[in-house]
Amino acid sequence: MIQESEVHLHDYLRVLQKRRWTAITFFVILVTVVAVATFTIRPVYRSTVQILIERENPNVVSIQEVLAIDATATDYYQTQYEILKSETLARRVIARLKLDRDPDFQSGAAHSEDATGPDSEEKARGLLKTFLSRLTVSPIRNSRLVNVAFDSHDPVLSALVANTLADEYIQYNMELKIKAVQDASNWLRKRVDEMQVKVQQSEEAFEKFKESIPTQITAQVESKAESAEAMKEMESRPEVVNNKFIQDLRTEEIRLTAKQSELSKKYGPKHPQMIQVTSELATLRDKMEREIKRLVGAVKIEESSQYLYLKREEDANRQLYEVLLKRLKETALTENLPRSNIQVVDAAQPVTIPIKPKKAMNMILAVVLGLVLGSGLAFFFEYLDNTIKSPEDIERVIGAPLLGIVPSAGRARKTTGPSGKPSHPIETVLSAEPKSSYAEAYRTIRTGVLLSSAERPPKVVLVTSPGPVEGKTTTAANLAIAMAQAGSSTLLIDADLRRPRVHQLFARENPGGDSEADWNGNVKGLGPVLVGEATAEAAIRQTPIPLLSVLTSGPIPPNPAELLGSHRMRDLIAELGRKFDRIIIDSPPLVPVTDATLLSTICDGVVLVVKDSRTTKLLATEGRKRLTEAKAKLLGVVFNDVDLKKDSYRYYPYHSYYGKEEKSHKRKSART
Repeated sequence: MIQESEVHLHDYLRVLQKRRWTAITFFVILVTVVAVATFTIRPVYRSTVQILIERENPNVVSIQEVLAIDATATDYYQTQYEILKSETLARRVIARLKLDRDPDFQSGAAHSEDATGPDSEEKARGLLKTFLSRLTVSPIRNSRLVNVAFDSHDPVLSALVANTLADEYIQYNMELKIKAVQDASNWLRKRVDEMQVKVQQSEEAFEKFKESIPTQITAQVESKAESAEAMKEMESRPEVVNNKFIQDLRTEEIRLTAKQSELSKKYGPKHPQMIQVTSELATLRDKMEREIKRLVGAVKIEESSQYLYLKREEDANRQLYEVLLKRLKETALTENLPRSNIQVVDAAQPVTIPIKPKKAMNMILAVVLGLVLGSGLAFFFEYLDNTIKSPEDIERVIGAPLLGIVPSAGRARKTTGPSGKPSHPIETVLSAEPKSSYAEAYRTIRTGVLLSSAERPPKVVLVTSPGPVEGKTTTAANLAIAMAQAGSSTLLIDADLRRPRVHQLFARENPGGDSEADWNGNVKGLGPVLVGEATAEAAIRQTPIPLLSVLTSGPIPPNPAELLGSHRMRDLIAELGRKFDRIIIDSPPLVPVTDATLLSTICDGVVLVVKDSRTTKLLATEGRKRLTEAKAKLLGVVFNDVDLKKDSYRYYPYHSYYGKEEKSHKRKSART
């Protein structure tokens, strides 16, 4: 089971050092691409014109009702900004400056003077899209100012377009106002004409009604006599009491009544003077009664609904007519006095410094992003890498002690002979270069194996690996050599009956002796011994290395697993154990086949070989699981083919010490 461990800073540094070329390559590519793009792209210049948009319309005369603009509304300025970015203004500027013929706009839309139809519309849309993409409208916060900028590869054209756009915007705003005034004037003229007709009609109706009033009053006066109570009520009405003519009549009535009273003291009723005074008094009272009826009748007519309606209609029509006529005259005045609430504060000027590319900023960003993304890519690749890459991985994944670290084979192959090729195979470099770091690594492994058991050192050791091509044969051969050099009679058995290699190693180790065919002849080897075609004494060969013998595999049998798991194999190991101090068995990989699992049951211990950055954690876990299920004793793990410089394993003392001796030995060999 894989155990989680605490991550330290040096783990991150190790990943960066290991994947440094990935990060460096990405960094160089990114910086190079950005540099090439930055220094080859055409510069873009931006010219800006500053415009003042007043909050209120300046009025020469009071005509807000006709041209009222809700300038205090929150959406007023936003509307103006959208007008500045509108396609209408863009078309006006394009047409005025003939930008469809300008080379700076040819990339956006090709120009064709005679183009018609859908192609012409498509080109016009492309030109319009290019123009608007280069336009920037930026309001200045907490002010009535707005900056209108235009980008172009030509600084002069950039300033010209910005200024032209501001001018067209002012003209467009003026045109809208003039059109609004003209529309208002036309509307007012029409309404004035309509109201003039209505005023005439209402006046005629009212005058006609008033002409009929005397007739109505006469009819009321000539009507039957009113009762005393009715007359008394009429006489008490304010319009009668306050009437000057009625007051004069009453005064005359009082005079005649007083005269009649004086004459009645002197004369009788039939006296001529009495008759005359009485007649005058009756005539006066009749006249006063008729006048009272006339006044009351006139008041009642004026208070009638028809009279009031006609009068209100006439007054309302006349008042509305006068208002409209006044507004029409004011509008006529303002129509010839147009003024704008928009002004240019600062005109655009051609600039000399482009806004892009920003070379310094681009390069700084490229360096920063290159470092960050390069490091991230290194960690991403490390995350995807599921192989064993450190001793800590071995302890965490396999849960077994580390017997030793074997440097990369590339370092050992630097030991060359006269022909320029390696003078010895890697598998037997321990005998050729005893003071190299490579040889010292195997001596460390030998010590670890011998000390792995508290009771007695293991006699029969199986060397295997989770998968193929992980260095098990190399480890087995050099471990056997190390055991022999320590003074123990050692037998190396090639139990890989599927892809044997031991016979090749020792045939090359002894170039003047037997060939590979002699070392692995048809009648010699482990296979013939197990099937009874040869004896162990005849199959075992002595190597040039003292105390080291080899039992090769022999011909490849059709059933290697059955042979290795047979009683004859167990008996053979027991027999050979009585003749040799140490037996090292090279077996097939653990996971692909069952050969190594079968052999592990007859050995004193197993040495598991994992290859740096090749053996996956899943494969190593599966191999450990199979050994556990077979109840085999795992002595430890060999970490093979480790690049000490790449993975920073210089803290191992043997490397620094023997690394110096190895370099000194190579210099002496080169001089020789």
